[in-house]
Amino acid sequence: MKKIDVHCHFYPAEYVNEIERRKLFEVRTRPKIWESVDARIADMDKYGIERQVLSLSAPFVYFEDDELNLHLTHMINEFLAATCRERPDRFSAFIAVPLRNIKHAVDELKRATRIPGMLGVGIAAHIKGKALTSLEFAPFFEEVERLAIPVMIHPEYPLGIGNVNDYQDFYRSLGFLWETTMAVGRMALSGFFEKYRNIHWIFSHLGGTLPFVYTSMDMCQKRNPAKEYMAPKPTSSYFRNLYVDTGRLITAPILNCAIDLYGKEHIVFGSDLPFAYDVTSLNLPRLEGLDFPGLTKQLIFFENAKRLLKL
Repeated sequence: MKKIDVHCHFYPAEYVNEIERRKLFEVRTRPKIWESVDARIADMDKYGIERQVLSLSAPFVYFEDDELNLHLTHMINEFLAATCRERPDRFSAFIAVPLRNIKHAVDELKRATRIPGMLGVGIAAHIKGKALTSLEFAPFFEEVERLAIPVMIHPEYPLGIGNVNDYQDFYRSLGFLWETTMAVGRMALSGFFEKYRNIHWIFSHLGGTLPFVYTSMDMCQKRNPAKEYMAPKPTSSYFRNLYVDTGRLITAPILNCAIDLYGKEHIVFGSDLPFAYDVTSLNLPRLEGLDFPGLTKQLIFFENAKRLLKL
């Protein structure tokens, strides 16, 4: 069955080496450096992936030095552009933006979205602790809204992870899911999704824990003892318009929960390569072997992404 991989990453050597030299990695794990187009295609062929939509992941380009962020952003997006030019039949990309400087982010968004192969923008679930709903980011999202392009949201390092001494990888894996859950919940409650209706949102890892806790969010919204502003519709009605990917270990009950919330037309395939070779090796046979109609699998593996990204 053909597959479009919407959740997959890349780390150019120049990016990794520069961040390592400046001691800016917040976790102990050094990401796997991109080897070559041919090496990645070999991985894709192994898993039956026809196309990957590449994106940067943590720590993104959100460091304290604006000039460093801008330099790394240009380098990353030019790397992506070159990869898409070399093999336009196998690669597309979500551009990177330096969101700690809004002018730089908007300028780069306008520039890079004109590059062939760039299908949307990839950002973190929080910007060094600042929620995406913060007013300072409004000019960026207004430009995204104007362009009507998809936004791929991936969790950042969980807040406070630098203070965790034991089981840091375990804490990060669970924290990633929770960072996404909290980001989506805040965006729904605050009216953010109501405001930016032309943006197609893609959230990593099935939207974190959302398929399992969304009823509690609806109940909290209804009670609202603090009398805070709440969006006019139930949070779950906004969640049903989101897209999420399969970049985590999936079982039939987990997928059923996701389908119950988002619908089978709003789930796209994600491998989480190069982080998750072991997960992908386990997940793909499991997904392909699940007792779901063939049409459902075809939608998740290929058709939904093809429609969403206009491929």
